[in-house]
Amino acid sequence: MKYKKITCFLVTVCLAATLNGFPVIAMENDTAIQGELTDTISYDGVNEKPEEASTDTEESSPKAGTQEIEEPADQEEILEETAGSQENLRENSWRYQNGELISNSVSAYSNERAAANAWTKVNGNFISSSGEIIPNAIAKGIDISYHNGTINWDKVKNSDVDFVIIRCGYGDNYTSQDDKKWLENVQACESRGIPDGVYIYSYAENVAQAQSEADHVLRLIRGHKLSYPVFYDLEDEPTTGRHTNQEILNMTRTFCTAIQNAGYNVGVYANKYWFTSKLTDSYYDTLPKWVAQYNSKCTYAKEYMMWQCADDGKVNGISTRVDINFQMKSSWNNGGNNNGNNNGNNNGDSKLNGWQTEGGKRYYYQNGVKVCNLGIKIDGYWYYFDASGVMKQNYWREKDGQLYYYDADGHLSMNIGLLLHGYWHYFDQNGVMRINYWRQKNGQRYYYDADGHLYLNTGVKIDGYWYYFDNDGIMKANFWRKKDGDRYYYDANGHLVTNRTMVINGVTYRFSSSGKVI
Repeated sequence: MKYKKITCFLVTVCLAATLNGFPVIAMENDTAIQGELTDTISYDGVNEKPEEASTDTEESSPKAGTQEIEEPADQEEILEETAGSQENLRENSWRYQNGELISNSVSAYSNERAAANAWTKVNGNFISSSGEIIPNAIAKGIDISYHNGTINWDKVKNSDVDFVIIRCGYGDNYTSQDDKKWLENVQACESRGIPDGVYIYSYAENVAQAQSEADHVLRLIRGHKLSYPVFYDLEDEPTTGRHTNQEILNMTRTFCTAIQNAGYNVGVYANKYWFTSKLTDSYYDTLPKWVAQYNSKCTYAKEYMMWQCADDGKVNGISTRVDINFQMKSSWNNGGNNNGNNNGNNNGDSKLNGWQTEGGKRYYYQNGVKVCNLGIKIDGYWYYFDASGVMKQNYWREKDGQLYYYDADGHLSMNIGLLLHGYWHYFDQNGVMRINYWRQKNGQRYYYDADGHLYLNTGVKIDGYWYYFDNDGIMKANFWRKKDGDRYYYDANGHLVTNRTMVINGVTYRFSSSGKVI
């Protein structure tokens, strides 16, 4: 989502949602393939909008989860009077001016202070514009609209982009306010298996218009499978932004409740200033937050699901600059399964949980949300689910420069040797395939080479010494080997005896420089 600046250089989207726990599920941790980022990053002092005090006098707001929405006496009448005027509105916010994107004056890429590897993954960690690790970032995404023109989605698929948030439209439920590239973009993501979500730019000034905007979204997403929530984009200053905090809350509740009741997850997009001065009610803490702050780090103090960190990103396949976002290590589940199969008729009360088989493939749901692009522990076994949520079987996974293998049951191979494609491999207690590795088992020693293959029936030089491994891969010690009519001896350490005399079982032998008995 490209947006304007108000006086802030905050535009980083961090959406963070509180992860609901499940007793049989453990998220990836540091000891297995699940390395969590715990490093902190230093603030580089890039300009951001001052934390201005709100001029609104906030009324006592309803508690999160209640439905105390102040509705006009006749919503249909108000909608008829006001909604029509939206057809000629153009986006005006900290990112837009009269519908045109405002270029960010502080570029995360061109700024001479920016790191050369800004917003990329290095050694398994995402790096900020200051060159520091972004704590808890687990996926990199972009958000797009018709402003980004025609996109080469095959190139995007092969880039480092993990997910896409697509603008479906703006304002009230008029076809003229559908995003011109919505259908093209969502179909492109679906056909290529790129995880996606949607957002709508809001002009709402009352709850009737908020309902119309919800209807707008539901009309467009019907039949589509979303991997990420529907986001309510709150940033338009001349319309929504001029209202009191309580009025904005009422509109947000109306929109989000409608989306949830249709069976979809829903969140809120705004910049840090809005979240700290306008969107302050505890209700917002129940929603996935997508925080925009263009900076080297997100300084929003509460939990968020995503961070929009820059609006000048470069992605192969997109000719324009694009917003860069990072998903944080969290989950969300506030009302729907996002599967698009309910056609808008699901009331959100019946949420899938646990294992599901769809089209012969296995998926796992947490409170209506399909687990995607993640390794998790379920009932004592680690599984991996790809970007589409499919449980992987007989599958090699590469993560942070290490290789892991999930067997025919989808279980992560741990502390075991396996014969795969004609070679024996060893996977340690964390599931890592070991390379250049000595393994000790039942008093015997084995060695796995640089490809992770067990040495069998061969002599090999390791760290300056020659060893011999038999047909079972056992390193031989105190062992006579006969080869091509010559005899060789491997001592108690398994080292080939060379260029010396040695007494073995009371007999003196002389060995050449090649190890042959002379």
